[in-house]
Amino acid sequence: MSPAGDGGRESVHRPSIADAAASTEGLVRQAGKDFLIAFYTAAKSVRLYPLENDQVQRSLDDLTSAGRTVFQVEGSLEIKGSGGFLFVNGTRIRHDADSFDSFSEVLALMAGCGIGSFRVDENSEREDWQIFASTLIEIQRDDPSPDYVLTVREKLESSGTSQFQVDPPSFADDEEVDEDKDEPNKEVAKRTYERGVAASKQLINSVRMGRSASVKQVKRAVQGVVDQILGNETSI
Repeated sequence: MSPAGDGGRESVHRPSIADAAASTEGLVRQAGKDFLIAFYTAAKSVRLYPLENDQVQRSLDDLTSAGRTVFQVEGSLEIKGSGGFLFVNGTRIRHDADSFDSFSEVLALMAGCGIGSFRVDENSEREDWQIFASTLIEIQRDDPSPDYVLTVREKLESSGTSQFQVDPPSFADDEEVDEDKDEPNKEVAKRTYERGVAASKQLINSVRMGRSASVKQVKRAVQGVVDQILGNETSI
């Protein structure tokens, strides 16, 4: 039976604009994360194996597919590194334990080529991604100069691909952390780290000497690290 007073009709939940926005943002974050991991995997494969290797070609296919998924969700694809974070189409993509290394390597690859951001054309194919990844790996250095972006552009053009637009970091938009302002966070992170090291040493010594370890102490140390990272991601 229908509830009284509803005219015999069951109420229908209609998503609000906020619900739709949250759902769309979730899709963007997931598609962006998948793309960044695929980009890292493809770049790593290109670095380690010959281009004709099956692993390389599969990873490039996955990267091409991941890029198209972002286009389907957003209609564009721009990757930006700023303040130690990665953004896809302006949306910050948060990493987790499994993707931390991947994100770090993507940031290092971009920084090593003097790239702050790059845009991708919707018509990019596997061959274009192969050229792009190979070019970045070839140019990447530990101490890139500002003109490295020009070198990337020239090499991409000479290789016959026009699907990528690379730009240097924009210092106006860069989320630089003020050293003085961040000093209290650094001190808290340092103390948390030291407590974690002390708890680890005590745990190892207890096991080595055949004594029971203090589970409560270990839990407190781990919780302290978790709370610190959740409260201030850069403290990691």
